[in-house]
Amino acid sequence: MKYLIFILAFQLSINFTYGQTEIDKDSSKNKIYAKVEIEATYPGGEEAWRKFMKKNLDHFVPIRWGAEDGAYLVTLKFIVDVDGKLTDIACVDDPGYGTCEEGIRVLKRSKKWLPASINGKSVKAYRLQSFTFHVGN
Repeated sequence: MKYLIFILAFQLSINFTYGQTEIDKDSSKNKIYAKVEIEATYPGGEEAWRKFMKKNLDHFVPIRWGAEDGAYLVTLKFIVDVDGKLTDIACVDDPGYGTCEEGIRVLKRSKKWLPASINGKSVKAYRLQSFTFHVGN
């Protein structure tokens, strides 16, 4: 039950933090959206993303950094531009033990994503991605 409450609280905080629609109003080319009609996705969908993560994410990073037994959730924020390139990758939640750096490394290795869209038009948009590292049992 505590886990469920944590997930709901986490989800609510993400929606509250990134609830605005338009970030940059200087130029229509430079608008970055937090809410879109169709989210940016990895080519091939969730299954392809899981395969990519399984192949590229080094799950032993926190162990090498001396992490104690437990689960370590790292959340990254990045922009998927209209060409599908990932930019401005940064940690939102970093439990330490090299997990943030590993998440950034893996995102930088991914191929271009399918961009988000509004009214059928590709747009720059923020995206969040979480990774969980398990240490021990």
